[in-house]
Amino acid sequence: MSFGENLQSLRKKHSVTQEELADELQVSRQTISKWEQDACYPEMDKLIALCKRFSVTMDSLVQGKIEADAQETLPAPPAVSRLEYDRRIKTFALAIASGVCLILLGVALLIGELALEEGYGFALSPLGTVLLIACIAVAVGIFVWFGMRHETFLKNVNPADYQYEKEEVAKHDKLFAAAITAGVSLLLTGILLIVLFSEKGEALTLAITALFFVLIAFAVFLFIYFGIQHDKFHGKLQSGNRPQDKAEKICGAVCTCIMLSATIVFLLLGFLINLWHPAWVAFPVGGILCAIVSAIKEAHKK
Repeated sequence: MSFGENLQSLRKKHSVTQEELADELQVSRQTISKWEQDACYPEMDKLIALCKRFSVTMDSLVQGKIEADAQETLPAPPAVSRLEYDRRIKTFALAIASGVCLILLGVALLIGELALEEGYGFALSPLGTVLLIACIAVAVGIFVWFGMRHETFLKNVNPADYQYEKEEVAKHDKLFAAAITAGVSLLLTGILLIVLFSEKGEALTLAITALFFVLIAFAVFLFIYFGIQHDKFHGKLQSGNRPQDKAEKICGAVCTCIMLSATIVFLLLGFLINLWHPAWVAFPVGGILCAIVSAIKEAHKK
């Protein structure tokens, strides 16, 4: 008999479930399942722990023949492989992060056009507006297409089936911390540039503001992409069959209205009375309001 068959027989003889054995060995249930299916083999320290747990020699466990008193049906394999699951989640994270980044870059292009017009007399209007509208249109298309595909995908899988080894999670956590640090650094750099050059002339102020939105775009990209990946590695993704919390729905709707209102205020102040420079404040204010709404939601859940 193979190692996997022996392990399964011993576990049944001792009336131990895969979850209980996984907890004792500090591994995932999926790891125990893979051992029993001979898909992979434990390291030496785990083999020794198994021998002590079931009071058998290593030769018996690895090469012997241990009969089971009863047969246990192995759990059904996940609907899709973990490789495919990882690919789909990465694609969704990349699409959503890129869509948000595209909108912010569109705003940067619009402000950059105003900076060129103010500083060098290049009359590019309404090119910046057209580019912004195009960016928003493409981003909305990305959100709808990939959002619907992601929702359908999650209805056919259970994220709880895809657990990751501690080494994988630890490696991701390092990348996540580095990404968040880089994003915050980009935001602080943009704010510093605004403070240093806001009084150096209108053309330079507009140019710095455009650069500020570029930095925000890349920072938000890092936050969203690695945030979704973080939820994946820590099992926080929700199945599509699980109803969304009412407070979460309300929070999402309120934040959407806040950011849409900020965009409308920015465009109205810019086009109607040419106040592009102070109007950009609407976006960070909107972000702060969204953070407050999210904090209230978390406090309500607790």
